[in-house]
Amino acid sequence: MVKVKYIVAALIIIVGGIAIFFYVFESQEAKIKKQFKFIAEKIEKSPGESPIISGRKAKSIAKVFADPCFINIPVYDYSQEVTSESLSRYVFTMRSRYTRISMTFYDFSFEHMEKETARVTITAGIAGSLSTGETVKDIHEVTCSLKKSDDGWQFVKVEVVEVLKK
Repeated sequence: MVKVKYIVAALIIIVGGIAIFFYVFESQEAKIKKQFKFIAEKIEKSPGESPIISGRKAKSIAKVFADPCFINIPVYDYSQEVTSESLSRYVFTMRSRYTRISMTFYDFSFEHMEKETARVTITAGIAGSLSTGETVKDIHEVTCSLKKSDDGWQFVKVEVVEVLKK
């Protein structure tokens, strides 16, 4: 009986040690992927979401972007440096047009990784339903430049390279 207690305690300590090791020594690529996951979570909207929740999500997304951040979307003829405040307003306005929206990121390509900067090309998928009932499903190739700060990795430049066709 005593041996079982020691074995269980040792297993708990080992598992805890492994979890702490992976948390502390997480790769920079994994930390950057977490930023994309955070953006996807904040863009996501379900039917019936209250405007207060929408506002909170829109405001919180700005923390992963540098102030200012340069955004270039040639397809929509948009190229501008945006502040955190204007980015939050833009995200809130965009989300308010949808009854449901989701965003996924995949095909990560870490092209240029340094200690303090990174350049990542990803494929972003956006799917949703507009308030008018129209269904939207777009896929974009996006290049992002990030810099490391005290709060983690922040986006300094986001550029839609091309709209991909199905």
